Amino acid sequence: MTLLPFSKPPCRLGLRAEASFHKEEAVFRYTLSGDVEEVLLPPLKRSRPRMDGLWKSTCFEAFLPAGPGPGYWELNFSPSGAWNAYRFDGYRKGMREAADVKVPRMTRAGYSIVVKMTLPVSTPVKVGLTAVLVLRDGTTTYWSLAHPASAPDFHDPGGWTLTI
Repeated sequence: MTLLPFSKPPCRLGLRAEASFHKEEAVFRYTLSGDVEEVLLPPLKRSRPRMDGLWKSTCFEAFLPAGPGPGYWELNFSPSGAWNAYRFDGYRKGMREAADVKVPRMTRAGYSIVVKMTLPVSTPVKVGLTAVLVLRDGTTTYWSLAHPASAPDFHDPGGWTLTI
C-alpha cells in the first residue's frame, strides 16, 4: 500500500508499506523510493536496542488494536535497528512501554526495512502504517495510509485503514 505524505515533501519521494499476520507473527515492510538520498537514515547498529523517542527522527511505525476496547499498540522501528513498543489504554491515554513485546527481527537492504515480531493479535484487525521521514534539509514529513485530521495524528484510528 502506498503511504501518503501529510504535506508535499520538497523532493520526489515514495513510500510503500505492507503488513501481514500469520498465527502471532506480524511482518511489516517499508520501502522508500525516489530521491531516497534526501532522507536521513541513521547508520545500522549491530544490536537492536529498545529506545524512546524514535519518532523524533526517521522512523517507521505501526498502530493496531491491543484487543477489544479502546486500547492499542504503537510500534516504532528505526532504520538503525532500534525499536520500541508502547501500549495505550485509549486515545493517547495510559502510554507505557509494552513489556510483553519481544525484540523484533529486522533486516534492512538499501532503502527497504522488514520487521518480524510476535504480537498476540487476533485477525482481522485494522492497522495504521505510518512513517516519519526527516530530510537532509531539516524538513520532517509525516506519512500514513490516511490523514483524517487537520494535522498529522497517527494515533487517530480513522487513519488505520488496512485490514489484515
